Amino acid sequence: QFLFPGMYIKHLFWRKGPVYQELAIEGFVLLKTMFPVLVLKYGLEHNPWLFFLIVWLMLETIMYIPTLIFASDAFANPRSYRRSQILIFLNYVEVVFSFAVIHAAGHYLNQQFTHWADPIYFSFMATSTIGFGDLFPVTPWGKAVVCLQSLFYLSYVVLFIHFFSVGRQRGYFSREVDKD
Repeated sequence: QFLFPGMYIKHLFWRKGPVYQELAIEGFVLLKTMFPVLVLKYGLEHNPWLFFLIVWLMLETIMYIPTLIFASDAFANPRSYRRSQILIFLNYVEVVFSFAVIHAAGHYLNQQFTHWADPIYFSFMATSTIGFGDLFPVTPWGKAVVCLQSLFYLSYVVLFIHFFSVGRQRGYFSREVDKD
């Protein structure tokens, strides 16, 4: 996690208190969520620096999910569970938008995108496993990207079902305070 900016933003606002730290992280998550949409809107998905930045920020989010699932005991309980759920949903949307940039930059589907929102549509359809059939990958690279995106989606399904529906007795998402 030392390679990603989220940790440094947390540390930078640590001395100002938890409210400022949470606001900084929320602003960072919102910025990460909107950045891929802006890149698509202005047709900048072929810029190698912006493409690298989007993939780098997406990797930070993707690395965060297994940490919440498997190392949840290492985190302090959040001050607001609703806020945590909203931030995790925004992380999900951010990764879907980032995959949309990857789909727009790669030319591996059965037809070209005609509007900047088309890669977002395809990314949501691939992630939700609906896949209407109007757009589909035809190259091995495209099939691999869609498979990776599906694995990402399955990790989010596990996260939402296991932690938010069932609940846990210990760890980051536990709602009870330990009495030890």
